[in-house]
Amino acid sequence: GRAIVHALGRRSIREQLPPNFSGALLFGYPLHHPTQRRQDALKAVPAEVPLLFISGTRDPFIGDFSLLGRTLSVPGLQQAPVAGLSVSPARSTARARCCIVKVEGGDHGLAC
Repeated sequence: GRAIVHALGRRSIREQLPPNFSGALLFGYPLHHPTQRRQDALKAVPAEVPLLFISGTRDPFIGDFSLLGRTLSVPGLQQAPVAGLSVSPARSTARARCCIVKVEGGDHGLAC
């Protein structure tokens, strides 16, 4: 997840993507890191690049999803999970092609 976010933030890398590139799948993207501000790298990814985040609700590196929500300018990420998963599609002009899947009880490795 970290590597693709950094790569997608660079125009030279995006220009080399195959025409059938559909977006990035980010498992347990670590926003809360003791020494790095990873939300800045995420903000560098253009809004037209689709992103799918899959994170556990007990992942200490994602926190309560509020930093991810603020970073992506996506309101309403605090939805209650449904049947073990909560899917929060972005409804924002800032990043309209984004979705967050919360794995209820999952840790950073998504183990429940």
